[in-house]
Amino acid sequence: MLPMFRELPRAGTPLKWQDIRSAGLYAVTSGSPFAAAFARWLSVERVWVVSSGRAALCLILRELAKRSPRREVIIPAYTCPTVPLAVARAGLQVRLCDVDHATGNLDARGLAEAVGDETLAVVPVHMHGIPCDMRLILPLALKHGVFVVENCAQAAGATLDGQKIGSFGDASFFSLGRGKGFTAYEGGIGRIADSRLPIADYRGEITEGLAEGLTIAKLLAMAVFFHPRLYWLIRALPLGWDNEVYGLDFAISRMGRFRHGLALSLLGRLDEIVAERRQKAEYLRKQLRGVPGVQLLEPPVGSRPSYPWLPMLVEKRDKSVRRLRAKGLGAYRLFTCSLNQYEYLQGIVSQGSYAAAEYVAAHLITLPTHEYVTRWDMDQMVTLLAEVAF
Repeated sequence: MLPMFRELPRAGTPLKWQDIRSAGLYAVTSGSPFAAAFARWLSVERVWVVSSGRAALCLILRELAKRSPRREVIIPAYTCPTVPLAVARAGLQVRLCDVDHATGNLDARGLAEAVGDETLAVVPVHMHGIPCDMRLILPLALKHGVFVVENCAQAAGATLDGQKIGSFGDASFFSLGRGKGFTAYEGGIGRIADSRLPIADYRGEITEGLAEGLTIAKLLAMAVFFHPRLYWLIRALPLGWDNEVYGLDFAISRMGRFRHGLALSLLGRLDEIVAERRQKAEYLRKQLRGVPGVQLLEPPVGSRPSYPWLPMLVEKRDKSVRRLRAKGLGAYRLFTCSLNQYEYLQGIVSQGSYAAAEYVAAHLITLPTHEYVTRWDMDQMVTLLAEVAF
C-alpha cells in the first residue's frame, strides 16, 4: 500500500550530503576546476560554465553569427520555450522544423527541406536524453555550410555509437537546471569545437550573479525536500514550477563556486546515475510494450539514452496523469504546447502547422527514473496505465 504523504519527484537528481560538503569545501579552496573535469569527461578540448543552458546557447549563437552573414536558426517545433528565446536574445531569427513522431526529436527529412541559404545553424535537441541521429544531421549540415549546435540540456551521459552526446557538433551546451539529470539547481555548460573561440571576450558580460545566496538556499532546500516523504510538502507551495512562460531578460552571469563544487561532485558519479536511470527506463519500456494506447519513443540504433525521465505518448494522456499523480507516482506532462502554439512566442517563432509536434505536445507524459523510484513504483505505473487504456 502506498504510504500516506509519499510523492515521487517527477525529475531531478537526489543530492547527497557529501555533495553539499564537497561544494562547501570547493567554495573556500582552490580545487580542480569543474570546467576542466567536465571537458575531460566529455572528451573535448574545453568547455565554459555560465548561469544557464539558455545563456550558453545565446553566447554560442552570438559567436557563430560573427562568422557568417546568415541569420536563421532551425530548432524543433517541440522543445523548451527557452530555446527560441535564446535565439532571439542572440539577435537571430527562429525557424521551426517538425519532429519525428516515432522519436520525438528533430525530423531529419523535414530538416533537409527547411535548410536554406539563410540558415546559420541547426539546433538538434536530444529530448528526454534520447540522442538525435547525428549520422543524418551532420552530413546535411556540412553540405549546406550550416553550424550544428547540440542541445544536450536533458542528455548528459547519453551516447551514440559509443561517443558522448555533446561532442559531435560544431558546438553544444548542457543545462544544470533544477529537474535535469545532472543539476546544480541553476547553471549551464557551453562548448565550441573551434579552439580559437575568444572566451575572454565574454568576461565583461558574464559577472557574478547577485542572487547567488538565494540560489544556494534553494539548492539546499531541494536537497532536503527531494525525498518522496517530503516532496509533497514543497509541491504544495506556489513556487511556479509548472510555469511555461519565460522572457528574453534571462541572466547571463557566472555560476558561483559553490555550484561548481556541487557539479564536480555529481560528475564523479554521473555515469553511475545514468546507468541506474537507463536500467529503470528499460524495465518500464519492457513492461509497457503492448499496452494499448501507449507509444514508446524509439531511440536510434546504436544509441544509449540517458533517460532523466521516461517519455511516452499516451492516448488518454490527461486521465493517465491524474491517476498516476493521485498515487504519488511522479507523472508529468512536460511542455504542454508545441512552440507555434504559445501565444507569447508569436513574433519570435514561425507560425503554421507542425502536425507531429502538436501531437507530441498533446499526448506526451513522462515517468520518473531517479534513485527513489522503486520496482513497486514502476509496477504500479504500468498497472495504472494499462487500467486507463481499458
